[in-house]
Amino acid sequence: MKFPADYYNIELAGKQKGIKQVLKERGLWPERGLALDCPTTHGRPGCNPQGKCCARRVLGAEKDFRDQKGRLQEEIENLGHQVLFYPKFHCELNFIERYWCRAKWFARENCEYNFEALKATVPEALDSVINASIRGFYRLALRAIDAYSGGLQYGTAEFKQTVYKSHRQVEDKSKW
Repeated sequence: MKFPADYYNIELAGKQKGIKQVLKERGLWPERGLALDCPTTHGRPGCNPQGKCCARRVLGAEKDFRDQKGRLQEEIENLGHQVLFYPKFHCELNFIERYWCRAKWFARENCEYNFEALKATVPEALDSVINASIRGFYRLALRAIDAYSGGLQYGTAEFKQTVYKSHRQVEDKSKW
C-alpha cells in the first residue's frame, strides 16, 4: 500500500498510496473519475450497496479488502481468542450497553457530584452489577440477534414476544 522506495517520482517514494492510485493499478478507475464518497441524501449516506458509485465502495468491494482482518482482530486471534463483532451503533445487540446503563444508574444514585467522589463511585458502580444480570443482558442480546436473523421487524408483536421474555411473565394471558 506504499509506493516502492525506488519509485520514479522521488516525492512519492515510500509514501502511502491513495485510493485513486490503488484503483488505477487494479484497472478500476474510470476515465470520468469517481468521488471519494457518495453525497448524502437527507442526512443518510447516498451509496448504492450494489453499485460502483464512489471510490470507497469500489475499493471496499475488492475481495482482498473485504476479507482483510483489522490489526486488533489479528492480534487477539494470534493469542488464541475468538473475536465477535456486533453491528455498529446498535445498542440492543450489544449486552454491554445494558451493563453500562445499570452501572451509570448506580453512579448517579450514589455520587456526590464532584470529581473525587466520582473516582471512588465508578469502581463501586461497575461492581454493583451482579453476574446474573450480566448473563441476562447477554441472553436478551442473543434473542434480539436471533429475531433479526429470523427476519423479524423491530417493534412488531412477534419481535417483542421473541426478544422480551421473562420467567415472571404469564405466557397464556387468557388465564389472567
